[in-house]
Amino acid sequence: MISEVVLDASAKSTAGIEYGQMYHLGHYDQCMTINRDRDSGLRKGIISQYCLADVYLESYLTRTQVSRIERFNETALVHWGVCMPASCSERDVVQVVEAISGSIAVSIPKDACHREVIAEPSTLDIVYVSIIMFFVLMVVLSTLYHIQSICTRRNEKKTTMVYVLRSFSIIENIKKLAQDSKDDHGLGCINGIKAVAMFTILSGHALLFLFGGAGYNPGFYYEVSAYR
Repeated sequence: MISEVVLDASAKSTAGIEYGQMYHLGHYDQCMTINRDRDSGLRKGIISQYCLADVYLESYLTRTQVSRIERFNETALVHWGVCMPASCSERDVVQVVEAISGSIAVSIPKDACHREVIAEPSTLDIVYVSIIMFFVLMVVLSTLYHIQSICTRRNEKKTTMVYVLRSFSIIENIKKLAQDSKDDHGLGCINGIKAVAMFTILSGHALLFLFGGAGYNPGFYYEVSAYR
């Protein structure tokens, strides 16, 4: 059963090489979801990997460039997608592609094989998360200080320190965003036009993604829709 799925996810033949069809990719998503439980998302048993090999095929007349003068090359470089168990080495992948394609000139570029691994957080990831958490903490503390000032009904003198302590307050920033702005030139309607345009752009992109994308990968569509 697993061997049939692995073979089905791999490219098995070429078509249209002389017309520029140099990418024969197979099915990446099918390869990467082998032995994955649809409910839990966990993978059990054989773990697969997807490799994109460079295959040189002879006796094909392919145009080297688009110009008035036709120049042809008799060797075609085809990018061939193949699904293999993750335990297979690059040499094993090369041997399989050679057997499928009939070519003896097959190579695997660096980082051309992809497999699912548990990625360890890098230093940049830790720094990025630390910066985000710092700003989140500033927002929480500033908002709590503002709430405490409102509850105690203190008439604080608006010093520089008070402005700094309230600069990240959610209450303070919502007030600034919601208040009317002074318009001495009669161009207040421009703000409304900008708001409507922004809403239309965001809605259009969201609808375009929901109804116009992911048609080739229904599993991803349902996975994303579940979180909306």
